[in-house]
Amino acid sequence: MTQNEALDMLKSGRNVFLTGEAGTGKTHVVREYMAWLLEHGRGFAVTASTGIAASHLMGSTLHSWCGLSPDDIGRVNSKWVKWKLENPKTGEWMAKRINGTTVLIIDEISMASSQLITDAEFICSEV
Repeated sequence: MTQNEALDMLKSGRNVFLTGEAGTGKTHVVREYMAWLLEHGRGFAVTASTGIAASHLMGSTLHSWCGLSPDDIGRVNSKWVKWKLENPKTGEWMAKRINGTTVLIIDEISMASSQLITDAEFICSEV
């Protein structure tokens, strides 16, 4: 698949898993897609499984984006989400951030634990 084909799939709203060796243009495609999302007024978030990967795309870590501290991973349940949302320090920005995101970009997802992905999905569903 070419970079343009992948970009067209992203623009059509499909979920896309970009993979390839270093230097094949994965980050270029993501940056082009981010520009397109901005141009079209779409709410999006850029995350990654590690801080270094997130910094390359000027994003945040996935756990930070959804309000998780590293110690919270694996302890997420409805009670935890309710507590976070009712907490004046975290609730408003957490709900606003998640509800304002129509496209979630996760870079280096292969480095994320299955528990982190499960927790992030649960939090988004609850919010």
